[in-house]
Amino acid sequence: MTIAKITSIVGSIRRDRQGIKVGCWIEEKLKDRNHVVLFIDPLELRLSLLDRMYKETDSPSEQVNILEAR
Repeated sequence: MTIAKITSIVGSIRRDRQGIKVGCWIEEKLKDRNHVVLFIDPLELRLSLLDRMYKETDSPSEQVNILEAR
């Protein structure tokens, strides 16, 4: 089996979000198959949500710059 490098991003930072449960389940299942998973939780990383593409942003937050460097 080919091992893949996969990035998974949770799409919500709301208090009652449900996507985090699905994201964690998917991460676990992919790792069980020996895939490399980068799991990104914008709430954990304190990311501000962008209203435009990163390349169009004049001064993205430090957290967004750190993520972009990964």
